[in-house]
Amino acid sequence: MGALSRREALTSIVVVAMVGTMIAAGAENLSVVALLFSGLLFALRVLSWDDAVRYVNWGVVLLYGG
Repeated sequence: MGALSRREALTSIVVVAMVGTMIAAGAENLSVVALLFSGLLFALRVLSWDDAVRYVNWGVVLLYGG
């Protein structure tokens, strides 16, 4: 499969840090942690808005948000 690209390595680091933070933060803060780390993916330029629009199932996001 080859070596990890920069985007793949950053995504892996962010996901591991997010899971660790979610465990440490407790159940009442999961949504805040998820939003912060999602914003971090945009800030690190790992995820672009076009990719989010194309690949995120917004119906499911709105279902859970409701």
